[in-house]
Amino acid sequence: LFVSGWRPAIGWTCAAAFAYKFVLAPALAFALTAYGNPITLPVLDFTEMSTVLLGMLGLGGMRTVEKIKGVS
Repeated sequence: LFVSGWRPAIGWTCAAAFAYKFVLAPALAFALTAYGNPITLPVLDFTEMSTVLLGMLGLGGMRTVEKIKGVS
């Protein structure tokens, strides 16, 4: 699941932040409000994270194309 190197570490960090921002935080806020305990959750700045995440996805896509073409 985890492969050594800086790219997987950054990728998993971005994936965790992405999941928190768009899945976990809204679901948690909804559940806590429904049970009568509304709280303010920390907000992540997605602009900086999206730059890193989309750049890594682009590099991964380019590497996939290279592998398909047989470039070492």
